[in-house]
Amino acid sequence: MTDEAMRVLAEQAVPPSRLQAEGVLAVARSSARRRRLVAVMAAGALSAVALTGTAVAVSAGDGAGPPVVAGPATSGHPSKGGSTEASPPGPPPATVAPPNCTSAALAAPATAGPLTVDAIDPGGRYVVGLVEAGAEQRLVVWTDGTPATPGGGRNFSPHDVNATGVIAGAELADGGKSRAAVFSNGKLTRLPLPAGATASNAVGINARGDVVGDADFPGDRIKAVLWRAGASTPVVLAGGSQWATANGIADDGTVVGTLDDGGQPYTWDPSGTGHALPQPAAPDPGGKAWDVSGDWIVGWAGRTGTQPQPVRWNRRTGAVEAMPGLLAHEISATGVAVGVTSDLPGGPALWHNGVATLTGPGGGNGGELVDVSADGRTIIGNGGNGPAIWHC
Repeated sequence: MTDEAMRVLAEQAVPPSRLQAEGVLAVARSSARRRRLVAVMAAGALSAVALTGTAVAVSAGDGAGPPVVAGPATSGHPSKGGSTEASPPGPPPATVAPPNCTSAALAAPATAGPLTVDAIDPGGRYVVGLVEAGAEQRLVVWTDGTPATPGGGRNFSPHDVNATGVIAGAELADGGKSRAAVFSNGKLTRLPLPAGATASNAVGINARGDVVGDADFPGDRIKAVLWRAGASTPVVLAGGSQWATANGIADDGTVVGTLDDGGQPYTWDPSGTGHALPQPAAPDPGGKAWDVSGDWIVGWAGRTGTQPQPVRWNRRTGAVEAMPGLLAHEISATGVAVGVTSDLPGGPALWHNGVATLTGPGGGNGGELVDVSADGRTIIGNGGNGPAIWHC
C-alpha cells in the first residue's frame, strides 16, 4: 500500500475502537474517514489473495476520454435497497488504460507545514484540507486553485464541502470532545447535539445544506444523525443496532452508511426509513456504504477471507458491481469511483471499466485519490509530494 495507508494501518485499530478517549480521536474520525477505509481494506489486502469480482449491468467508458460512465441518467430518486440480487463472482477485469487526465500540485498557503486535502465540492471549485502550523492544524480552503487559511477554522477538521462552499466537519470543543460543525463565510457554527449525546461528528453535506454524521451516546453507542437545513433539532436515524453511522448524503436527502461498524451496508431514504443494501455473494457478509452521488453509491460488501469486496451500487437499477483491485471511498454522479489500488505498493486509481491508475505531478504514482467532482472530471488526492489535482 501507499506510505499513508501503511501509516494509518499501523496507527489505527481495525475496526476502530470506540472505547478510547473521545477528544482528538473523535475529531480525527472526520478528516480520516477515507484513510480509515484504506486501512480497513489494506488489512485484508496484506493477508488475502487477489479479489474475485462481479460484473453487473453498468460499465464505464472506453478509456479514451474523461472517466464518464455510460449508464442510466441520474434520476434523483433512490430505489428501495435490496430489490435486485447481484450476479455471482467472476474473474476480475484487467487493468485498463488511464483516462486522459492532467495533474498539478495544489498551491500551498502562506502558512508552512505538512498539507493534506480532504474534499472537493460537486462543482470542482472548492477544495478543503488541513495544514499543520506548529502544534495546531488549520483549515485550508482552495477557491479556483487559490489557497486561504481562514481565521475561524482552527481546531476544525473538514470532511465535506458543498457547491456553495459550506464545509461540514468537526470541532475539538471544550473538554476535548468532538462537536459536529459547519464552516461558512468565515464563521464556524456548532450543530446541536441530539438529546443524550456526548459528542458528535459531521461527515457529509448536500446542496441544500443538510448534514449527516454520527453522535456518541453513553454505553458505547453510536447513532447516525441527520441535521436538516433550517431545522433546530437533529434527527437520530433508526438503525436497530448499537452502532449506526452515516457517511454521506445525496442532494435528494438519501443517506448512506453502515450498521454495526461493517455489519451491514445501509441506506436511509429521504423520509428517514432505513433499508439494507444488497450484497454480492461472498463467504462472509457485511459492509459499509461510504459515499453517494446521483444514482451511485460506493463502499464494500462482503468479504473473502479478511478481504472486503469493494463495490458500487446503482440506486436506480438496483445493480451491484464489484471493483476488484480498487480500494474506493468516493464516487461521482457519473459512477467514477476513486481511491487507491489494492495491490502493493498501491497508488492513486479510479474505476473506469476496470482499475485505471493515475500519475501525479512530476510523474509520481504514490498516494491516493480522496475525492471527485460530480461530473467525474476533477479529482483530488494526497501523495508523497503533497496534495494534487487532476483534470480529466
